[in-house]
Amino acid sequence: LIIGYTEEKSGITKRMEVSRLCHYSGQVIAAIFHFMDQIVDCMEAALQEELFLVYYQPKHDLRSNKTGGAEALVRWTHPDYGFMNPGMFIPMFEENGFIKHMDAYIREETCRMLSECKEKGYPLIPVSVNISRRDFEEEDFVESIIALTEKYGLEHSLLHLEVTESCYVDNPEKI
Repeated sequence: LIIGYTEEKSGITKRMEVSRLCHYSGQVIAAIFHFMDQIVDCMEAALQEELFLVYYQPKHDLRSNKTGGAEALVRWTHPDYGFMNPGMFIPMFEENGFIKHMDAYIREETCRMLSECKEKGYPLIPVSVNISRRDFEEEDFVESIIALTEKYGLEHSLLHLEVTESCYVDNPEKI
């Protein structure tokens, strides 16, 4: 059983929390750290090369039978690992602070998409974007959200901010 195994490496705290593990292997731990190092090593390039893809999951109201919004979800098409589940990289990004850059990218892409839809005359629905605990560390966070919606000529009500669980657990007083 390994609980709370930590090691400071590559500027982030690496944790492995396993509820049931029958066999301890240093090779497994080494492989996990190698994987994490590879993710951290290429995260900035992936953002610049737009390898993080934003997908929009509709929020459909069954009572009215209408789509009333969407949620922006990020996926990463990694050159070596392919299509990656966010659970494989989001926790690392929250630990090392890179989540702020990825969140900003997702907000920008979402506003750009909404603006394109507006220009084409499509009906607009609000889109929720996740806000992490690291976003709350920024002094001008609220102002940056307002500036972003204004940059794209959008009503503020079109960009919904969804507070992540980690944000609430770590900073309930700031919510």
